[in-house]
Amino acid sequence: MSMFYFGLSGKRMGKAIINTIQVQRDKHNVNGPRIAVQIGSNTGNVGNDPIWALLEDGSFDKALLIEPLPHVFKRLKRNCENLTSKNLEIALDNTAIGSKSDPEKITLYSAADERASQLASREKLHTTQWLNQYKIFGIPFIPKVIDTSIVKHEVPCNPLSTVLLRHNMQNKQLDILDVDTEGYDLEILDGIDWTDFKPLVVAFEHGHTEGTQKPCGERYNKFLERMNERGYDVAFIDVADTVLVLR
Repeated sequence: MSMFYFGLSGKRMGKAIINTIQVQRDKHNVNGPRIAVQIGSNTGNVGNDPIWALLEDGSFDKALLIEPLPHVFKRLKRNCENLTSKNLEIALDNTAIGSKSDPEKITLYSAADERASQLASREKLHTTQWLNQYKIFGIPFIPKVIDTSIVKHEVPCNPLSTVLLRHNMQNKQLDILDVDTEGYDLEILDGIDWTDFKPLVVAFEHGHTEGTQKPCGERYNKFLERMNERGYDVAFIDVADTVLVLR
């Protein structure tokens, strides 16, 4: 199935991330299992997913992959069964992540054409605008993707702390928290209680922080200031993602 990839390829970005993690483990004297938590995992095996690339090459010992859309989650589950690393422990959760003030169920909008499943969002306009921007790509199946309908999904929503507790990971030292939720990344990260939650690395998509395909403006800069107050500095920024490290 064809997909679109932006920014660094998953393997190149994965290499940059795992190198950053190792520096952080040395800095903070972390010797336990390597653990990744990913919010917005999609189907896993897409070319721009650094976490999946690292799972494939055995860089992590444990991973919690979170994906809210039921039909996409089923594909993620099947793809996880094909991972070859025998020492890898994977937990999956079919939920959206929100704050404690969010309702137990929320609405997400996705394209009916699964080739655009990465574009699911809380905002219908975001998904529609993103689909329209596919017109710039000269790929044969693009017209069909653009003309696809928008599907409404009611999905469960939980705070990250609840999901971590559900999988007995609430007190684990995470190597990385990776977030890719089509424009909702900052809200999810701001909804976390950072008092005792200290992943060594935090990665998130910044491509929609100011609106669809409007990256790195005032909201983004203010968010980085808040993360700085929480103890995180910018490690590096690529076309689509920002990576932060614990001081």
